[in-house]
Amino acid sequence: MRFRRQFSGQDLVEYALLLPLMLIMIMGIFDLGRITFTYSTIVNISREGARYGVVHQCDTPGVIAAAKDKAIGIDPNYLNFNLPADMWNTWPDCSPPDPPGSGTVKVSVTFNFVPLTPFIADILGGSSIPLNGTTTMYLEL
Repeated sequence: MRFRRQFSGQDLVEYALLLPLMLIMIMGIFDLGRITFTYSTIVNISREGARYGVVHQCDTPGVIAAAKDKAIGIDPNYLNFNLPADMWNTWPDCSPPDPPGSGTVKVSVTFNFVPLTPFIADILGGSSIPLNGTTTMYLEL
């Protein structure tokens, strides 16, 4: 005579215990991918702003506009630009630096990333994660 084992509900209990952990892990991986994409975009935004500033010296509003044009996947209204007062490193009248080739343009962009999974931000100490991208380039003459 064969005995048949009855596992009434064991699979359901195991599934109910593991499902939340698996969902949190999947969402965490998804958020880490979003953070990587956003950081890459922030660095690209700062690079494009500095590239514009190298060619169009003393056009600070143009630097910000050129950088915001490259904000793909990010709302440009939430970008914070930190352009130092001596950003152009030139004479006050925006003439070429002396000696030639010594001038630089520095563009720094900050964005507060809000993850979908709150435990990632809690681990890092807040409700959002500040991402910063800074680029420094030499002025063209």
